[in-house]
Amino acid sequence: SSSSYVGADGRALTYGETGALIKLNRLNGARETILENLPSVAVQSPADPSAWLDATGPAEAVELADGSIRLAIGLAGDSCTSRPSIDDPDAGLLGTIIDENKDIVVDIAAYECANNTDNRAGPGGIGQDLTSNPFRLLSDYPQTGDLTVLDAGANALLSVNAEGEIGVISAAFPDQLQTMPDLQLELSPIGAPQTALGLPPGGAVIPSQPVPSGLNLRPSDGALMVSELTGLPFVIGSARVYDVSSGAAAVVYEGFTTAVDLAHDANDNLFVLEYASNGLPGLLGFEPGIGRLIKISPQGERTEYGGLVSLSTPTAVQVCGDHIYISDHGAEAGAGRLLAAPVTAL
Repeated sequence: SSSSYVGADGRALTYGETGALIKLNRLNGARETILENLPSVAVQSPADPSAWLDATGPAEAVELADGSIRLAIGLAGDSCTSRPSIDDPDAGLLGTIIDENKDIVVDIAAYECANNTDNRAGPGGIGQDLTSNPFRLLSDYPQTGDLTVLDAGANALLSVNAEGEIGVISAAFPDQLQTMPDLQLELSPIGAPQTALGLPPGGAVIPSQPVPSGLNLRPSDGALMVSELTGLPFVIGSARVYDVSSGAAAVVYEGFTTAVDLAHDANDNLFVLEYASNGLPGLLGFEPGIGRLIKISPQGERTEYGGLVSLSTPTAVQVCGDHIYISDHGAEAGAGRLLAAPVTAL
């Protein structure tokens, strides 16, 4: 056994237990730690070994009607082989949904390992792509008592009933053919060709996976909306927002870059959060990019809010009451912050 495994993008993810679930009082800022020492993995920066980037671990929590909690814990690696390679019992919580007692409610990675939900082949068309990364949750959908899980690694939206049985809501998110950029200039400090790092050569045309990332219900009609981050090479302007209410993936809006989450206010305005509007940062441990928040009215009018505050690798957006909240610096260990603003300010 070891303390790391190969992540979905070919880099080594090192295991730790630095994850936590914290309850914040949004009126006075009081904090209550619900769970701590939860499993997490991160990439060690090749430029600065003391820095840890692109962390994966506790991703989203929801509170059920009875007050119990469901927490998605990411994996971002092979659903069959990653966890057994870590010599720690809590590594088995990666890729699962747990409750407030740290008990596994449903093992999403095990489902992907057994089913390859989206039927995608592995790199170069060899084998199966069995990546799993539970990333977003909805409670009481499709039915009361159900849990909806967005597995960004499996490119699938799953339903889990009260008995823990898993069903597929949609795995219809399409790939896009994209041209791999030449990264040799960026790689010069490392002194290795990009192919040596497991990356396709510059100029290669590769299928970019959707990597569904955000999940929200449109208030007016209950439509199930999903955003996509997109996969390698994270082409600027290639990310889209889908309506998957029918099980198909119908494009509603497009032209985003690394869309990481979405939310609606009570008036059906849609907020799309971009992780990095200049393409994905941290792919090889480089400088973080600038995030961006985009508001789309029900009529389709777009307003960008990147100028209100400097966002860097934000990871989630949520509208609660009359305020909008953004978790920022989500990829930088120890630098995370929670931002709040009145919805009317946007």
